[in-house]
Amino acid sequence: MNLELLGINIALMLLVLSRWAGFVMLAPVIGGKGVPAYVKLGLAIACTIVVYPLVSKGHVPPGNPLEYAMAVVQESMVGLATGFVSQKIIFIVQNVGQLIDIQQGFSIGSLLDPVNATPASVTGNLKIVLVSMLLLATNSHYYLIMAMVRSYNYIPLLGNGPSPELLNYGSKFIAGTFLGALQIALPVVGVLVLVEIAMGYAARALPQMNIFFVGMPVKIGLGFFLMLWLLPLLSGEVSSLFQDSLKQIQYLYQGWSKP
Repeated sequence: MNLELLGINIALMLLVLSRWAGFVMLAPVIGGKGVPAYVKLGLAIACTIVVYPLVSKGHVPPGNPLEYAMAVVQESMVGLATGFVSQKIIFIVQNVGQLIDIQQGFSIGSLLDPVNATPASVTGNLKIVLVSMLLLATNSHYYLIMAMVRSYNYIPLLGNGPSPELLNYGSKFIAGTFLGALQIALPVVGVLVLVEIAMGYAARALPQMNIFFVGMPVKIGLGFFLMLWLLPLLSGEVSSLFQDSLKQIQYLYQGWSKP
């Protein structure tokens, strides 16, 4: 009897671990590719040990191996979806950097994103580092872990599969990401576009002068000046984006559990 109970607990704990492993794999900052794998695994196991007594009561794992494998996949999908949605702030920052770099002329070169280990724009790379530092300095990763714990209120262990409502949610999530990036980058991009128009008029007025060659350093310098001028507003933008990410996670849970 004790061995049977031990087997049930191990099977349920693996299900809980599957959800947390998926979340830690994609969560911002803690899920970056620069974080060692054993650190991610240790964090997932620690969260599983803490949460397991709260979410495993009254549950019995499927006895059929195929059904159990499907349950593991479903729990992993919940964690992966939560981690992906929580990355909205990183997606927006990357898009903001790309929009600004296109106008500044930095889109030709790219750096390696230290969080996700993928090619990123120069400005986007700088903003990702600043945002990551702000998230860690404000202990925002704790709020993400709390949001993950609340997933069991909407999607209980061995609960129902994803609802078709998620397709509608996914389209709104993608549209909101690009719209948010455009709103944040608009002040800098708008000024640089006006400078580009002014350079076009100057080129017609002074055809003997290579105005675009002369104007490129002006655009770069003006772009950096605008970003430094708006830098004090970054903390407020990050706070607003992070709150929106938490709301998006809740919408994800509600859409998942909707019949």
